[in-house]
Amino acid sequence: HANSALSILERCEKMYESGDITKKPKAKMYCICINIVGRSRDPNKAKSAESIFQRCLSNMDTSNASSKRYYFPIFNSLIGVYSRSNIENKVQKALGVIEKMEELGFEPTVTTYNGILSTCSRLPPSAAEKTKRFATTVAVKTMRFLQQHQHLQPDSESYNQMLFVCGTIKDSEEKSVAIEAVTKSCCNDGYLSRQIISSLGQMSGASFWSLLGVKRQEKRFIDINSLDPAWSRNAK
Repeated sequence: HANSALSILERCEKMYESGDITKKPKAKMYCICINIVGRSRDPNKAKSAESIFQRCLSNMDTSNASSKRYYFPIFNSLIGVYSRSNIENKVQKALGVIEKMEELGFEPTVTTYNGILSTCSRLPPSAAEKTKRFATTVAVKTMRFLQQHQHLQPDSESYNQMLFVCGTIKDSEEKSVAIEAVTKSCCNDGYLSRQIISSLGQMSGASFWSLLGVKRQEKRFIDINSLDPAWSRNAK
């Protein structure tokens, strides 16, 4: 599928460069190709996606505000590719996308920052401790930024990705403290979701039950409807 999509895109680009303005690839076509590459097993997916991204930017008319908005999704798509890749500097690369967005006049959304959190939580197995610490620091700063932003705020996906970041912490005590802090903040903000409950169950073991005030022997699975409704008041 990836090769077919890229082949169509390249054919349209060549026809457009040859003078057929009706064949100018649309932003959506570039975005689809980036997403397809991101889901492929290509070990060089990040490099391939970057090439498509740069070609898309070269065709973008930044003077036309009405058409410019159609290019917004490619930034989130490229961050998504970095999240799924195994490159060592994926977090730095994802942060670079936000810098490029702001340089071109685009405003990152919660979805964009959730992509950063996802990238921080999905480091390659070979990642050095220094890289892991950097990713954790970036994730904490990103979450704090969202919580303090005037117009943006973290959502259920933000908290879910932040929990996965906590799961990468090596020290078990530090990990437990971090998971508890994120869970309490999530409940206070009303973003507890079924997905978050599932994530908690996978990574925090027995402590998961006490975090939500449920005794281990009472339930094998926690029904979100049995918990304080205020904890999930903003969750979709």
